[in-house]
Amino acid sequence: MTGRDTYYLSTAIFYPSERPALHSVFEAIGADAIARYNRLLGKETRFLTGFDEHSANVERDARELGVDPHELIDPWAATWKATFDRFGISADRFIRTTDPDHAVASAEMVRRAQAAGDVYEGLYSGWYCTGCNEFKTDQQLVDGRCPDHPTLEPQWLEEHNYFFRLSAYQQRLERLYADNPSFCEPERFRNEVLGWLREGLRDFSISRSSTTWGIPFPGDESHRIYVWFDALTNYLTGAGFPNDQASMDRWWPADLHVIGKNITRFHCLYWPAMLMSAGLPLPRQVFAHGFMFDVSGQRMSKTTGNTEDPDEMADRFGVDGVRYAVLAEVPFDRDANVTLDGFVRRYNADLANDLGNLVNRTISMA
Repeated sequence: MTGRDTYYLSTAIFYPSERPALHSVFEAIGADAIARYNRLLGKETRFLTGFDEHSANVERDARELGVDPHELIDPWAATWKATFDRFGISADRFIRTTDPDHAVASAEMVRRAQAAGDVYEGLYSGWYCTGCNEFKTDQQLVDGRCPDHPTLEPQWLEEHNYFFRLSAYQQRLERLYADNPSFCEPERFRNEVLGWLREGLRDFSISRSSTTWGIPFPGDESHRIYVWFDALTNYLTGAGFPNDQASMDRWWPADLHVIGKNITRFHCLYWPAMLMSAGLPLPRQVFAHGFMFDVSGQRMSKTTGNTEDPDEMADRFGVDGVRYAVLAEVPFDRDANVTLDGFVRRYNADLANDLGNLVNRTISMA
């Protein structure tokens, strides 16, 4: 707790797809439980979630269908929001990176980095994973594939891009973790971040010149803002940046970013450096949760097709049943195997038997 009368938390914004799977709703359910807890404490709580829309996959799929990317993404976003609403995700805003105020915020973040001398031009050559929307080093690939998307073949790209001087923030980030190690929790995932920091930070690309799908890059509209100055800035957009200073004073810095363990590099190294460059306070904490795995021990992922449909689960167990079973079956700070049989056992043992019997006995006594 911070002592403030407000509490601002977020999920990561989700990669675009036609509909969410259970492992995506899991993150939102966990964050929602934290938001509800803080409201019970009497804190005015702002809860942000949303959709990361400027994906290469969206542009590719729209081109194949012969439609504008907006025509493709708008129904997807509506479906995700409807599912979140069904599951009682009490978000104050479902942000979309195509929202007009977000384009203003992202462009302002780039301009501040430019003014700080942290942006330069260069040629990028490397492997690009369309599943992560991220360039990968050879060291990050396993047998030539992204470990998070092994069914997708990385693309070799060579582009003239703009870069952010992440390397200039090596010492300041080292000092951040020396002074405030709990900035990233839990410890097992923080240790990975510290390992990357010890290896030395590399500058990263913040523009793409081979696309028209995205927010125009300030000073060079032949480029679009690439991923991190777009996606990560959503947290500031949700707080009112850059035009609503009263809202920023009330909500920023964020109290908590809830993310998946696979994006700690970006939230725990890139994001604080970007905020330092912009002259803005850092969030108070980033919490990384583990993954849901299937019975064979493989991470649940749409690319592997081993996911559960949240709507089908809700039809079977009810929304509250799914919410309870997810939080009970999957510890939020580590990976967990999830099976339909496990959900059934949890539902029967905890809800139908223990709590159900308690309610019946209480009603009978009353």
